[in-house]
Amino acid sequence: MERLMQYVWQYRLIPPGPLFTVEGQRVRIVNPGMINTDAGPDFLNADIYIDGQQWVGNIEVHTRASDWFRHNHHQDPAYDSIILHIVDIDDAPIYRANGQRIPQLQLRCTPDLNAHLHSLVDTSPDRLPCADFLKTMPSVYVTDWISSLSLARLQQRAQNITAIAESLDNDWESAAYIYFARALGFSRNADPFERLARATPLSVLRKHANDQSVLEAILFGQSGLLDNAPADNHYVNLLKEEYAFYQHKFDLHQPKPIIWQLGRMRPATFPHRRIALLARVVRDNPFSKYINPDSPPSLGELVDSLNIDLEGFWSTHYTFTSDAAPCPINMTKQSILLLIINAVVPIMYAWGSYYNQPGLIDHAVELLGDIRPEDNVHTRHFTQLGIACKDALTSQGMIHLRRQYCQMRQCLNCRIGHRLLSYKSQRQPDQPLRLF
Repeated sequence: MERLMQYVWQYRLIPPGPLFTVEGQRVRIVNPGMINTDAGPDFLNADIYIDGQQWVGNIEVHTRASDWFRHNHHQDPAYDSIILHIVDIDDAPIYRANGQRIPQLQLRCTPDLNAHLHSLVDTSPDRLPCADFLKTMPSVYVTDWISSLSLARLQQRAQNITAIAESLDNDWESAAYIYFARALGFSRNADPFERLARATPLSVLRKHANDQSVLEAILFGQSGLLDNAPADNHYVNLLKEEYAFYQHKFDLHQPKPIIWQLGRMRPATFPHRRIALLARVVRDNPFSKYINPDSPPSLGELVDSLNIDLEGFWSTHYTFTSDAAPCPINMTKQSILLLIINAVVPIMYAWGSYYNQPGLIDHAVELLGDIRPEDNVHTRHFTQLGIACKDALTSQGMIHLRRQYCQMRQCLNCRIGHRLLSYKSQRQPDQPLRLF
């Protein structure tokens, strides 16, 4: 209930007409304040009038007025700045630490509105909370929100890449290598791949970028996958010998433990083959091309650069222990496009944002618009309701909406959830909102 009351106050979803404190003082809202997600009062820097006198300060919301004392606010100087206490149940007057009484406003949300909120947040995670309402909602509201979330997802990833680059003294190529490696692990092995890349500096690999066998030896040795590989395999023994030499030469430390996932995966996506592919990518060194504002690669050029054939041992094996057999020597077109979506585009966007290169930012967004949409469990929740998904920019927004809002039950922070609650709270479509 307290969360719902905060929502009502934040968006001024209050009935028309005058408001009065429990003491009979008239309240006029100029600014409800900014919601506070950290410790302290619920709303900061509110601007209200109480009986004609202007007050600027903070506001606290509780289900019961007596919660003020249960939370020890009366003994906390941080709450001396409270200018209004909003409650559902007025069961006690409240005071500042100096004994001064704080005005109290009673806002009682209807049981129906509370029920509507719980109908959203208590829905099974396998179903969109607003699925029924979404079918009838004007498409412009949905597509506009999804478009906003597409950029929010891209900006969030860009911030992660920037943080990596800054931790490496702005070595953006190394940051691109780490983030690319993470994306190469896809969802199942993203963390292990990032740990492998962080423990195996690009600067070390570049010293032997012209020797594929050395690159594979270092990366496989660092991955831990060589530790239990069969000793009667000539290729494995060669890698172990090479790794022992270069581990000592570069003082490399194997990150432990790295838990690689192989269960319920197609053999072509096993981490062994992805590590061999990472070695090839490092050999070709495309990372500088991703952050080139003067000549950013086209979608076709990116696809061609990642259409890499695996050679030697990995052209016929899925793991160190599998028997020799015909294997796909390169990634599927779908996997290549996913790498571009999840790694290349965010790297471009991050570098362009950091160095104020709008051309590269626009190019990154345009690339997503040129790629066909992803088809996965997240996007299907929306497309099955008739919401069009025309490109990867849209599908990225759908993924962000489902992961960050639907699955996290952040309906109160979602435009669709906000519109649903507003709609449900109206008695008739042409009447003002009635929440009390």
